[in-house]
Amino acid sequence: RTIVVIEDSEDLRETMKTLLDRAGHQTLVAGDGAKGLEILLHSKPHVAFIDIGLPGLDGYQIARTAREHLGPTVTLVAVSGYG
Repeated sequence: RTIVVIEDSEDLRETMKTLLDRAGHQTLVAGDGAKGLEILLHSKPHVAFIDIGLPGLDGYQIARTAREHLGPTVTLVAVSGYG
């Protein structure tokens, strides 16, 4: 599957990418909301893991825009470090 990870924590982003790649997925990553949305809309992935608290565009804005353009074809998963 094609999976997009949008996460501003470099350690978490790279760990998720490594694990997903090792599981045989094609994993695309971004460290901020604007780049993440660009990758998400261009790649039309099966799944996207989206951090809620991103700088610039937050995860909610990305999810709304993804739904508007991609509809229900992509599974969106919220990722958050909020306590």
